[in-house]
Amino acid sequence: MDVSMRVACKTKVLFMGGGKATVKGVKEVEGGERFKGIEGLTWKVNSGVVDQMGERWGEKEVYGKVKKIELSRLPYLRRLTSISSLSNLHELCLDMCNLTTLPTLPLNLRRLSASDNSISTIDDAWEGEGEIMLEYVDIRGNLLKSVPKIMKGERMKKLKTARLDGCDIKVDELVKFSMECKIKLC
Repeated sequence: MDVSMRVACKTKVLFMGGGKATVKGVKEVEGGERFKGIEGLTWKVNSGVVDQMGERWGEKEVYGKVKKIELSRLPYLRRLTSISSLSNLHELCLDMCNLTTLPTLPLNLRRLSASDNSISTIDDAWEGEGEIMLEYVDIRGNLLKSVPKIMKGERMKKLKTARLDGCDIKVDELVKFSMECKIKLC
């Protein structure tokens, strides 16, 4: 069994996606079915070749208690399917991947970090109605041309800190956004 198959089996549900995911050179993976039901579960993959992920996030018996997902330095990860069913997910890190859009996110998410991708909007990342619990967002180094509308709307009243530098947003727009919405810009 080669390394990619071993990793795929170890994190059976995370990587399966119908057997389409390619995983090579993954340095650190936490998770797998042996962690089933443990509170505070973290899925972590911090470098390697992963081209598709998350085909089975909806399986609540495995993912129901996941509180943090950290996927970073995955340059081939262009798509991540909806994770809106992960109601206990509090922190999501998608730094330095090659995402053009965010997956559909759960309303309960508290911290979002998606810096150094190719994301041009986050406005459609939350489906349905209801207040978004996001308190911290880091979307530095993306293709945003203005402050996302959703960050200025009534749905995101809990937001306290935002990192938007390294995008194509004008400084005066950032300052106005910070003052009007009482948000700290790092």
